[in-house]
Amino acid sequence: MMRILPFAAVIGLSSLALHSAAIACSPPPPVPPGLTAEEVARRHDERMLANQNYNWAQAQSIFIARVEGQGTVPDGPELRGGRRAVLVPLLQIKGPRSDFRKISIRHSSSLCGMSPDFDALADDASGNFVVYMDGGLTTGQVIATVRVDDLLDPVVREAWLSAYSLDGR
Repeated sequence: MMRILPFAAVIGLSSLALHSAAIACSPPPPVPPGLTAEEVARRHDERMLANQNYNWAQAQSIFIARVEGQGTVPDGPELRGGRRAVLVPLLQIKGPRSDFRKISIRHSSSLCGMSPDFDALADDASGNFVVYMDGGLTTGQVIATVRVDDLLDPVVREAWLSAYSLDGR
């Protein structure tokens, strides 16, 4: 009986973990009938704006960066076809000035699609990105990247314009 209990506990915990993963990976609900394309686009923009507002509030350091290089991450047990990128900071817009010359980011898992879902890791990532960083500048972690062209948050836009004009560009 002693040998069965640990095995049963492992099976129970494994099925609980799989159940939790299944819930976390559930597709979003379908679009309610009768919505126009404009309403769907408006709702999408509202979700993106809320996400950008959240990232602004959470991040201790935010800067504009460009993608310098991209590649793939070696396949592993939890990741197949992941991507990596090197970001070069260009302009600080929030928090203490970054002393990073380059920052590497990468996908780390693919349970429900590639994660983290950073814009700068897209196959066609080019141009400039807003990089949101949590924690200290030497030990911090990137929590989000947003393509500058997709920036909706007026607070970030204003901070970017102010930093750009102060930088003398």
